[in-house]
Amino acid sequence: MGFSTDSGTKKIKKLTPKQEKFCQNIVKGSNPAQAYREAYNPPTANNNTIRVEAHDTLKNPNVALRIEELRKKQIEEINYTIKDNFNELDIGAKAAMSEGNFSAYVKAIELKGKLLGFYTEKKEVDVGLKAIQVIFDEKCKGL
Repeated sequence: MGFSTDSGTKKIKKLTPKQEKFCQNIVKGSNPAQAYREAYNPPTANNNTIRVEAHDTLKNPNVALRIEELRKKQIEEINYTIKDNFNELDIGAKAAMSEGNFSAYVKAIELKGKLLGFYTEKKEVDVGLKAIQVIFDEKCKGL
């Protein structure tokens, strides 16, 4: 288990199963305390102890390297998916144009734009006059 860096290849020493689970939890989006709690399942530790242990685990060089490796893999997978999706839409748009199916062509172009973030949905929210009056009254109380 290792990965390339600018300065060469750094080797990750074999992690314990609990350390690996901690790393996986961090990459999945858990905060350090949650990741530690799920990986180590300490029966009697209080929240402060868990936070300290989670912090110490994050500072472990092998754990930090493994988290970095997992995040790089995650980014590569996401980038591949977006690129792959874009290419498929591009092929579909070209095929639709060559067949004279302009509505399919326009739809493919629209989806490519959405994929790239060119279009954002706007949502209107009607809070009503009464809600605005309540907010106004609350603000005025502090004056």
